[in-house]
Amino acid sequence: MAAALAVAIIAAALVVSWRIASRPAPATPETPPATSTQDDQGQCPAGPIEMAGTVTLAPEATWSLVGKVVAPTVPEAGPATIDPDGYRRCYARTPLGALTAAANLAAMGSDPALAGRLADDGLMPGALRDRLLSTPEPSSATTGGAQIRGFQMVSYDGTATAVNLGMQAQNGGYGVATIELVWHEGDWRIGVRGEGEAQEMAVTYSWPPSLVGFVLWSGI
Repeated sequence: MAAALAVAIIAAALVVSWRIASRPAPATPETPPATSTQDDQGQCPAGPIEMAGTVTLAPEATWSLVGKVVAPTVPEAGPATIDPDGYRRCYARTPLGALTAAANLAAMGSDPALAGRLADDGLMPGALRDRLLSTPEPSSATTGGAQIRGFQMVSYDGTATAVNLGMQAQNGGYGVATIELVWHEGDWRIGVRGEGEAQEMAVTYSWPPSLVGFVLWSGI
């Protein structure tokens, strides 16, 4: 399995774009410069911990273009660290941190340059991760780029979470990515299902006619 497939599966934005015919992309918004600090060990700073809860209101966020998708930075939720290569990590162990992680992981999937980092640092260890990391990354660029429009928190218990991300393609069509995350080694990672060659990312998709019932949340 090529590393490009990791990008396609992780990036709800791209999956939605590929499944819904899209018009030419509009002009991209200006991106504010991203700044962050990183300790010598690359570990995440200590943050708040909540083992239960949900998110029912759209949090205030600063939005930045990541690949082809606008991604949020939320105070006290993350990402607390943006590495020199653009990889965004260190999210709070809270419902808001989990939501922010899901949105940023989806956005980073629209940048093929981050495919290796997503597999290495954004995916739970296992056969799928090993397979992706052993496959050279292609040089071809991705296409499309749906944008985050809203969310639903499906579940959260401090160790695992499921988030519905509502996306909208350039032609106005909608898609939903249900992303299951697991707290692992101090950060949220995309979960996996199955074993061996059958192992896959714990991400599922649907294409509803609207985002009725979602908390509206978008930076573009």
